[in-house]
Amino acid sequence: MATRRSPRSIERFCRDLKLENLTSEHTAVLLSLSQLSGWSADRIALKIFDLSRVKLTAEQVWNFHRNWIFARGGKDDLDREEQEIAEYLLSDAGIILTNPSPLIRLEYLGRPLSKTIEPVSCFSI
Repeated sequence: MATRRSPRSIERFCRDLKLENLTSEHTAVLLSLSQLSGWSADRIALKIFDLSRVKLTAEQVWNFHRNWIFARGGKDDLDREEQEIAEYLLSDAGIILTNPSPLIRLEYLGRPLSKTIEPVSCFSI
């Protein structure tokens, strides 16, 4: 289990970016899920709603993660310290990443959100 992290190390992890209406901690959990879980942007948005009661769209999640990648100079993999911070944030939020469904292919677990197709909402006229 990862050791406790300082607020400043979490801010550095987030690159001082924050989504409107989310705390720094919830923003960091969103980024951790985006990097480690292999979940869809929709599923991440639902988990963030469970934690914060803030509604996000899949597009907001995906675009925020993309902006975070750009703030990192286009680097979408985590170094060891960032990996430990992300794991700590998820465990602190009570999120355990497993493969609960045989329908989820194992190669998708841990795939960063940046390696997925950008979500698009369909609007009816």
